[in-house]
Amino acid sequence: MKFVIVDDQEFMLQLMTRVLEAAGHSVKSYASSVEALREIPVEQPDCVITDVVMPGMDGMELGVELRKRPDLASIKIIICTSKSYDFDRRRAKELGADGYIVKPIR
Repeated sequence: MKFVIVDDQEFMLQLMTRVLEAAGHSVKSYASSVEALREIPVEQPDCVITDVVMPGMDGMELGVELRKRPDLASIKIIICTSKSYDFDRRRAKELGADGYIVKPIR
């Protein structure tokens, strides 16, 4: 599978990249949602894993923008965040997320 990871924390980008590559997946990572939004249509990943709290465009907004594009409709979107409230989980689902992972990842 092809993954795109979006997180403004370098440590998280490195950690998720290592885990996914070790499992045999292809990974591209971006520290900015704005940059990722430009590149995702080119990359055509199977799945986007994104943090929520980031400068500029947050991960929820990124998900909304991806869901607006018919050519990207099949991409799975996973929210990976330290926000563990049910409100945030419901919001992510309402905005089109396919999954929700709470940091720290164990």
